[in-house]
Amino acid sequence: MLVQQAKFDPAATSFGVQETNSPVFASLIEIMSKERKWGILDLGSARSANLEMLSKFRCRLFIEDAHELASALSGKAAEDKAALVHWFEQWAGGVSNESIDVVIAWDIFNYLDTELCKTFVELLMPLLKPGAYIYLSVYSQKEMPALPIRFTIIADDRLEYPPLSQATRPSPRFNQTDLRKRLPQFSIVKSVLLRNGM
Repeated sequence: MLVQQAKFDPAATSFGVQETNSPVFASLIEIMSKERKWGILDLGSARSANLEMLSKFRCRLFIEDAHELASALSGKAAEDKAALVHWFEQWAGGVSNESIDVVIAWDIFNYLDTELCKTFVELLMPLLKPGAYIYLSVYSQKEMPALPIRFTIIADDRLEYPPLSQATRPSPRFNQTDLRKRLPQFSIVKSVLLRNGM
C-alpha cells in the first residue's frame, strides 16, 4: 500500500482550486511505467484528466465512484454495511473476471469505521491480483472534509481539487499501525507526510 498523509486546513479551502504535491502518487506512476498490462480500479469520479493520465498505460481501467458510497453512509452500523455491500454488488460483477493490480482509493478509507473498512477489504480482496497496490491519502489533522475530495491528476506528482465547503468532520488520523490493523493483507511500501496543507 502507498500512503500519503496530508494536513487539512478548513480555512485554506474556501477560494479557488487547490493543488497538492504527491510524491507517493508519483511513485505509483513510476511502478505502473513498467512495460506490462495493468488492471486499474479508480475509486474516484470519472475526470477527463485522470482518464488521459491513466490511459497512457497498457491497462484495463475501471472507475467506480466511492463518493456515492460515502454520501449513503448514515453512521448506523447495519445500514452502512448494507449500503457498502449494495455499492459493491452494483459494479463488482463487471470486474470479477478481471484481475486488479492497482486500486486508487484516494481518501475513501478516512470515511469508513473499523468494521466498514474490514468489510470493504473483504469484498475487495477477491478482485485483486497477488501483490496488488492500493494508493490512499489519510489526514493528519483533527478535522477533515465532511465528504471525500474529488481529485484531478495534473501531473505525475501533482493533484488538484476544487474548493470545498466549510463542512468538516473529525479525522481518524491514521498512523501506520492503524493502517496495518485495518488492511492486514497489505504492507506499506511507501508513506510520506506532507509538510503543507492540501
